[in-house]
Amino acid sequence: MSGKSPVSPPVSLAFGAVLLFAAFFFGEKQISLLQDGKHIAGTVARIHWQEENVDGRPCCKYYPVIDFTDSTGAKFTFTADRGSANPDKFKRGDSIPVVYLQADPDLTAQIDTGYDALYVPGIFAVFGLLFLLGGLPKQQSEAL
Repeated sequence: MSGKSPVSPPVSLAFGAVLLFAAFFFGEKQISLLQDGKHIAGTVARIHWQEENVDGRPCCKYYPVIDFTDSTGAKFTFTADRGSANPDKFKRGDSIPVVYLQADPDLTAQIDTGYDALYVPGIFAVFGLLFLLGGLPKQQSEAL
């Protein structure tokens, strides 16, 4: 069996570059939000549930709908983009950390998970580097 990769080096290099770009783009946005954003406490107003199919079985995911008031006194509501299969994870009235950019709280608000939000960009970066390394030409050692 040959040790050749099923993916050509130029394709591997291009795919790695795209993944690294995505890692940089999403990571930079998250870091900017965490550093420049306002960190406040929001309140779970209600729970939105959504039925999904997981492995061919119906399953529900529960998403908290969060109310918060920005630093100017304006009230906002958003539904978290990450839910839980556990219906008891979020309860109405729970205090929950929120981060948002003052310039656009309606579009940037999210649950403040700190630097845990960098997992996805980190995964993109790791796979991007692996594809880049896989596409680089291999050094042939000469036998004397």
